[in-house]
Amino acid sequence: MRELIAQIDLNGIVNNFLTIKSFVQKRNPTCQIIAIVKADAYGHGAVEVARALESCNVYALGVAFFEEAVVLRHAGIKSKIIVLFDREVDGLFKYSLVPVIFDLKQAEVLSKEAYRRGVILPVHIKFETGMGRLGIYDNPFETIKKIAEMKNLKIEGVMTHLSKAEDKEWTQEQLKKFEAIKKFFHEIRLNKIRLNKTRLNKIRLNPIFHVSNSQGLAYDNALFDAVRPGLILYGYGFLDNLVPCMSVKTRLLD
Repeated sequence: MRELIAQIDLNGIVNNFLTIKSFVQKRNPTCQIIAIVKADAYGHGAVEVARALESCNVYALGVAFFEEAVVLRHAGIKSKIIVLFDREVDGLFKYSLVPVIFDLKQAEVLSKEAYRRGVILPVHIKFETGMGRLGIYDNPFETIKKIAEMKNLKIEGVMTHLSKAEDKEWTQEQLKKFEAIKKFFHEIRLNKIRLNKTRLNKIRLNPIFHVSNSQGLAYDNALFDAVRPGLILYGYGFLDNLVPCMSVKTRLLD
């Protein structure tokens, strides 16, 4: 009988999570971890990995698509789950999920549905700064104001994605754009006159900012309010004391 077995070290994943947390919080004590468990936790088993991370009080879990989040909820995962790439609507409310908004139309649809249900929906907004993928890129400042004025949406997070974190010069250009977006949010929040004239409020305009993927952890100025480790969580990255968490075994034929 031929066998090929992948063994996953959940203790290793916990070790890596704590290693990442220690690393970032030495540089920013309030920085949180959004652990990426998309693609079945990169083949390591999303449910089992999510349970291990939940035991470590992870701030949030990140998945690519709605269906991945449903699997976690059905398995009893209670943590905040952020859906990075999807336009699902009804299921967000049913399973208490947090969507990432990447265009104005999507925000309008979610706002109308949240208003119809009489609930406040937390959302993260993604801005395009150089990845060339999903994200708001046209008139970002005007788009911020429009989304902030929408009924029943709470801007819980603001994000972008580093496209070439190994390229220091390009990464700093992306971070410069993201800093401008962050500054604009704070300017609106602190402008009492503008706040009194619109429906904007401090709660909606005091989000967490996050940009760093695994390689992005190398940049101190990219460690905002949260980071999004992916492969590094499973033992593949530049930090010391990481443990590779998967080993593949099989039988040798004589």
